[in-house]
Amino acid sequence: MCFHKARIATLFMKFVTYASTPGLERLPESQRFRVYRSAYKQLMRTDTQFRRRVRRFRLAILGMTALFLVLSQFWRFISLPGILEPGLNVFLPVMYCLYVVRASFSEQQFENKRVGAALQKDMA
Repeated sequence: MCFHKARIATLFMKFVTYASTPGLERLPESQRFRVYRSAYKQLMRTDTQFRRRVRRFRLAILGMTALFLVLSQFWRFISLPGILEPGLNVFLPVMYCLYVVRASFSEQQFENKRVGAALQKDMA
């Protein structure tokens, strides 16, 4: 695979949810979310590195949202050349959405690994 294709493949990660957490497949489907949630809460209480990473992610999303809102309002108060304004009105929301989706999938993947490891440790 060439570098360009590999770069695009890492940009758009596969769809990741809590259900893809390692170890959950052994549980009945009705119990999976409850078990995942309790392991997640336990990690948030006991694992400072996990808690720090989750909080950093949340702050990054809030910061990016604030920046997006400020920038989207900023363009209203300055005069931009004709073609630049519609381009920015499309470019900023698209980049914001791509950032949020990419960051969310990456964070979910991290959380799944850590919760899965905690589940495996508890089941062993």
